[in-house]
Amino acid sequence: MSEEEIYDLFRHNFVLMEGEAAYTLFDMGYGHVAGISRAVWHTNESGYKSYAQVCDGRKYCGLADARLSTPYDYIEIEYSGNAMLKTEVKNQYNETVGAAMAVVNNKVFILPYAVDWYGEGKWLLNPFREEIIKAVLMEAARAGNGDSAGEIIFTADAPYVTPYYYEVDGKKVLMLVNSSNDDIEKLRI
Repeated sequence: MSEEEIYDLFRHNFVLMEGEAAYTLFDMGYGHVAGISRAVWHTNESGYKSYAQVCDGRKYCGLADARLSTPYDYIEIEYSGNAMLKTEVKNQYNETVGAAMAVVNNKVFILPYAVDWYGEGKWLLNPFREEIIKAVLMEAARAGNGDSAGEIIFTADAPYVTPYYYEVDGKKVLMLVNSSNDDIEKLRI
């Protein structure tokens, strides 16, 4: 991407980034566009982190202060912008060691973990993480953050069902694709 394309991406959209993308952006000298002032990579084997805990005062899946696994490598990020933390990373002594999931400047949502390319990102299927991500995306759509903000459609409690939404010739088309071999009796959209 060119420098102008990077700036346009962040200027005109609500951006969801995983940790490796955030680290790369910072390493290239563009961290400021995502409100990142510092990024340090911690390997999973470093012992730096143990778990993440909800810190935004909300209940997810009916639990306050829920704890989540911290999958794979963790990118410790410090923010120069207005960061609303959803979760924070703790060590084995229950001490906060860094920010975890955060919405920065109401325009960027960062999940500060490196992607597990072999597990194909299945760590995202954690029910707490899924509910937090969906809540953030719904809030962004309602607030109109980004040029393409508006309706957002996803399924609940059906991680292998993908909705596809199109507008064709003034008509709305919603397709639901079940990527599993399981029959689905009920579906919430």
